Amino acid sequence: MKIVGMATISAAAVMLAASSALADGFAADRFSPAPAGSDWFAQDSLDFGGTMRPSIGLELDWGHNLIRARSGLDGGVKLAILRNQTTARLNGSFVVADRLRFNLEVPFATFNSGQGNGGYLPAPSSAAFGDVRVTADALVFGLNGPLRAAVGVAVYLPSGSQGGYTSDGKVRVAPHLMGAGDLKNFSWAALAELQAGRDEAGNGAPVGTRIGLGLSAGYRLLDKALLIGPEVNGSAVLFQGPRFHQGASSPVEAHIGAHYSVNSDWKVGFAAGTALSSGVGGAVPHLIASLEWSPHPRPAESDGPAWTPAPDLPPELINGVPVRASPLRPLPGADDLPLLRVAPGDPMALALPPVSSLLINGMIIPDQHIEFDGETASLSKESEKPLQQVRQALFVNPQYLLAEIGVHTNYQGGDEKNLELSLKRADAIKTWLVNHGIDPARLNAEGYGNSRPLVLGLSEANMKKNRRVEVKVLTTKH
Repeated sequence: MKIVGMATISAAAVMLAASSALADGFAADRFSPAPAGSDWFAQDSLDFGGTMRPSIGLELDWGHNLIRARSGLDGGVKLAILRNQTTARLNGSFVVADRLRFNLEVPFATFNSGQGNGGYLPAPSSAAFGDVRVTADALVFGLNGPLRAAVGVAVYLPSGSQGGYTSDGKVRVAPHLMGAGDLKNFSWAALAELQAGRDEAGNGAPVGTRIGLGLSAGYRLLDKALLIGPEVNGSAVLFQGPRFHQGASSPVEAHIGAHYSVNSDWKVGFAAGTALSSGVGGAVPHLIASLEWSPHPRPAESDGPAWTPAPDLPPELINGVPVRASPLRPLPGADDLPLLRVAPGDPMALALPPVSSLLINGMIIPDQHIEFDGETASLSKESEKPLQQVRQALFVNPQYLLAEIGVHTNYQGGDEKNLELSLKRADAIKTWLVNHGIDPARLNAEGYGNSRPLVLGLSEANMKKNRRVEVKVLTTKH
């Protein structure tokens, strides 16, 4: 009886301490969603591509037992002050010049439930706004690739309800450092944050200067349209009052989540997780669902094509040798396009490489792509054959008076960087052709960057299609 009595007193003491700590209310849910446009729920994938590009998302999450008092007898939940909380979060981002991003998140607790305990532990209000978050981030380096980094600051405005446990009641400022990267199909993201706001309350509530850490890692499937992986996030109050148990101010949560890109504009996601510590705000369990609109840059509008296709040329005599049209097996995606090339049986074909270039609606198409070394303007060794084919097409067709060398990139990299790189690559191809006997007056080098994609989307296949070289015959002699 004596042992049972001491255990009962201990349980009562824990509950009274919690009552004092929570009397004036605070933001219980410490889960902070990533800005709209991210491929993760809590961490940021640092997608800063595009100029004046918006992203809008709606996220619904439900948490159970966010604030709970435990019994000293068996450690079980004795009283759930905040038993259930369902929150809708409207999240919008805006990217500027491939380097800056602004974000606004507006949370609204659509449903709260819990148990009160007289005047010390009032039950939460049925619905309440949360603290609005305004964030500004700047990309430091690595717009794409295995390592990129950004710095920023978030400001939480006290728009929520302390009575609904959705606000600390004062402005919170959170500078942070973020990292992310992609290596083939593997993706990762990390966050380190220092959040300063409401001073330590006299009743020992878990507020004050808080440090937060997060890490995500996952794998991309279905042509990189689906990302699956775990996310772990935790935070702790650095300066604590004497009456609130230390573990209660250190929530840690883990989730397994998935994001799926339905197309180049829309993305859906779902995650399930649970608290790994007894900290206040750690839900057991925690479910998240999201819907997001995040369009990628689209080609610039124009009144017409930037070039005039040359007409299909009739057979001509080149140095006394007839060059005739002959049908070919259509290339993928070009089933309805007329194809012209030097006929295999003609003597002129002997001067060409084994597979000659094609003319498709005024465009010279070699049988393989012209490639470059990495993210440079240096022509790869594998480009020798297609370059020779373009040279031969121009050499044996002097009626092609002017041809444009147009180089296009994909969405990886900023607009300005891609434009500059494409111009350098076009100049490199022109230089090669001139050095191999083509009159420079017949060549016009143009770089278009990522302004004219063939297809939209960030899959590897779509990226490869958009990263291309086009040699177009602009002017012909009839």
